[in-house]
Amino acid sequence: MVLLRNKNRFLHVLPGRIRIEIYGLQGSKAAAELLSKSLSACSGIYRAEPCTVTGRVLLLYDVKLVSEQHIFHILRETEDRICSANLTARPDIQNEATGSKEAEREAAATQVELDIPCDLPMIPTTPKTNTGEPREKIPIALAISMSGLAVLGIKQAFFGRSALARSPAPFFLSALVSVVTGYPFLKRGIQTYSEKKKINSDLILGTSALALALMRENLVVLAGLSILQYVNWKRSHSALNGQQEVSLSPEIQTYSDKAGRLGFIAAGMTWAVTRNPLRAIAVLLAANPRVMTVPAQYAWKQAELVSGERKYVIPEKGSLSQLARTKTILFEDASLLFNRSEIEEIQCMVEKEQDADKAICLAASLMEKTEHPWKEEVLSKAKRTCRTIRTAFHVEEEPQGIKGKVNDRQVIIGSYKYMEEHGIDCSFYELKSKRLARKEYDVLLVGSQGDAKGECFGLIARHRLSPVNEYGSAAFSLSEKGWRLGLLHNSLHISTDELSQYRMDTSWSSFEQGEVIERIAELKQHGEEVLFVTGLEQNPLNEFYKEAGIQTISIHELQHIQ
Repeated sequence: MVLLRNKNRFLHVLPGRIRIEIYGLQGSKAAAELLSKSLSACSGIYRAEPCTVTGRVLLLYDVKLVSEQHIFHILRETEDRICSANLTARPDIQNEATGSKEAEREAAATQVELDIPCDLPMIPTTPKTNTGEPREKIPIALAISMSGLAVLGIKQAFFGRSALARSPAPFFLSALVSVVTGYPFLKRGIQTYSEKKKINSDLILGTSALALALMRENLVVLAGLSILQYVNWKRSHSALNGQQEVSLSPEIQTYSDKAGRLGFIAAGMTWAVTRNPLRAIAVLLAANPRVMTVPAQYAWKQAELVSGERKYVIPEKGSLSQLARTKTILFEDASLLFNRSEIEEIQCMVEKEQDADKAICLAASLMEKTEHPWKEEVLSKAKRTCRTIRTAFHVEEEPQGIKGKVNDRQVIIGSYKYMEEHGIDCSFYELKSKRLARKEYDVLLVGSQGDAKGECFGLIARHRLSPVNEYGSAAFSLSEKGWRLGLLHNSLHISTDELSQYRMDTSWSSFEQGEVIERIAELKQHGEEVLFVTGLEQNPLNEFYKEAGIQTISIHELQHIQ
């Protein structure tokens, strides 16, 4: 595995899996479509997922049908087409002369190892040097807004507002900016247009708001802008920089959409009735849903900033606002919550000493055809007896036991009640099994049904360990607080009945990856979020769910979620 995060080009390669940064892909839907079309035409690549947010593409391919060299050749040609369409030089060409010789040798060695074409470069970055400059510089917007607030505050205290500040033109422009930034459907339209024209709409609107606030000498607006800029500045220097944007609750989003539509209808009616545009503008400003959305967004951002400073857990691909709406915790595998069955030795108790090996071997014959949790231990003990382990036929596994035919005899292993139901008298072992159960042992009785009556050979027992580990205890405490627990995989083969005792929803394990994403999307439509809990090791599965935008934490962070 190769992971080159310290290079200008991100590259992550595993057998059958490549994730690589493509220049020109970030923020360009056209580039994503071109990339998908080029890669889908190649036989052997069965999934290509370009991401316009990160500027990277994830490829899953069959190593027997297509080589890495051929894939890199396709990526190089597609990237050249993207860059030529954008009429922009690639960063690797612009920075060709940068980088130390050691870093260049490192990149070259990596290219040789992966057989990457030389013209699909990974340009090394210049080592950072300590220039003595301060690490944190105050942003220009924050400096301007705070300076303007101070200067204009002193000016108004002595000289009052200027004629330009009192003129109607800045007011109308400010109203226009407020309406465009506040009403959701207008803002979405502006963002869509800016993406097509490759314009930074947020920068333009933010600059306009600051310029108009200075022009109108509006101290309240300048104070608000200063606070927002300060929060963003602190957030950018924290570990939260790069976290997902605040996702508002469905209630606030619904209110915002309804208020926007009703505000425009009311403003239109006001203008039609009064013929006074000022009153229509007043209605638009009064109904502006930004009054609710902005405080909510920055309250959550401030909470995330404090959480980051105090080392609280914030999910990857998620936010505190999403975590607050989380109702379901989805665990990657049962092994994260439960202990594996580890025993020192299976004990066998029989009435006749010569029946001990016989009981173990009969149990091994049946368990060999099942997924019983004792299977490995019983087979291991049976092999040490040096007796032949006969093949069992017509094996049926039931909740209370197992039955099948060995040498044309019906062999049964299970609980005391299960043996009674099949007509096998195990009263000789009843008291012993109860004593072992009180000592935290699990007990299985072994018997067979002959021509006349059933015969009980003895019992096998093993010490019962606590099935739940520390993470499981934390998860089940969350379940008691109203969180729902889901299980994606059950590698320990724990029975459904046992999982239901811990309020685990096992229906998730029957879904394919795409169906899991669809179910999570349905829950989001109802205002609920899902938290995905992974193991400590990365694998293609949890990487897939992260790329899908599902908020994720690792299992060791679970205890910090309250």
